[in-house]
Amino acid sequence: HAARQLDMDARAVFRDAIDRGESPWNRHALQALGDCADAEDLDRLQPWLHHPAGESRCAALRGALRAGIDDPAGVLREALTSPSGKVVSLALKLGATVPSFMTRDTLAGAFAAATSGATRKRLLDATHRIDRWSALDCLLDCLTQAAHDEDVLTALRAWANETGNRFAPLSAARRLSLLARIDAMTPHTMHLAWLPI
Repeated sequence: HAARQLDMDARAVFRDAIDRGESPWNRHALQALGDCADAEDLDRLQPWLHHPAGESRCAALRGALRAGIDDPAGVLREALTSPSGKVVSLALKLGATVPSFMTRDTLAGAFAAATSGATRKRLLDATHRIDRWSALDCLLDCLTQAAHDEDVLTALRAWANETGNRFAPLSAARRLSLLARIDAMTPHTMHLAWLPI
């Protein structure tokens, strides 16, 4: 507000505060710059992408994507491994607009790195954003990592109940591959036998 009153670019004020180093003021400036960053700010935001505070990391992530960081999918994949649920949620939200970000391997890898049940649940819910058969593969990956996790089992039941609501072609080779995988897992996880493939 003061910058507008003085007819100056607010980003210059935010940049100056961030450049002065770690202080309560530069965190506020980072929050503000995250919403109006441009290419000039990428180097300034880079160290904050690894900050331990989730709020600061979220602001840097928003700003970096707004400013056009070179590898947005890679930055978002790294953010998915954050211990902060806020960072993971934001990465999933921002990732909806980034091609090649949301994949089976990305979600399964993030699930393996997740430290909280809430974060794992968010990642399981995100399987709805990938094609039906990749989602099943991802859920099976998650089940391999956490065989008795109730959220994984719930996600598998939800996947099975979507039959007819979510179409994706299934080649004969892919079908055989999935069935072989399920057969191999069934002795350890009997609840897989009912999956409709």
